[in-house]
Amino acid sequence: MWPVRIAGRECGTVSARRRGAYTEYALECADPGRPLRMSLYARGRELYLGVPAPDGRGRASLTRRFTRAELGSFPAEPEYAAEAGAGPSPEPRPQPAKPPTEPEPAAEGWRSSSDGTLTRREGGRLMVALPAADVRLPAWAAGIKRRIGAREYVVFPR
Repeated sequence: MWPVRIAGRECGTVSARRRGAYTEYALECADPGRPLRMSLYARGRELYLGVPAPDGRGRASLTRRFTRAELGSFPAEPEYAAEAGAGPSPEPRPQPAKPPTEPEPAAEGWRSSSDGTLTRREGGRLMVALPAADVRLPAWAAGIKRRIGAREYVVFPR
């Protein structure tokens, strides 16, 4: 059995039992006085159960069955039940640090925009760099293709 938490306090229990090919969860708690969507939580994951029905005597309950496929990768041992969306968010996985191979565009004085273009001032002119991963240029335009940071760009004066 696991606790049911509503508004930060324990007010009921959830139990589980195998019923043939299904796992059945039964939730019983104090009637919160309003419809609440309830979920089970375990190791940062959430499994939606449903809305408990009040019994008219101050209690509310719900029973929900899941197949193995529906349970998917949800842990076998839940920690608690609470209002849906109220559980802790999963811990973010740390991203491995990239080894600095080439300077970033900002280190070379380039400013990036949301569309992937770069801009900077050279002398009195504004230079615009457009990403050019697989661009084929004619021989006379070979000088406009530059490597900035780790990517290829086509650079134009504006």
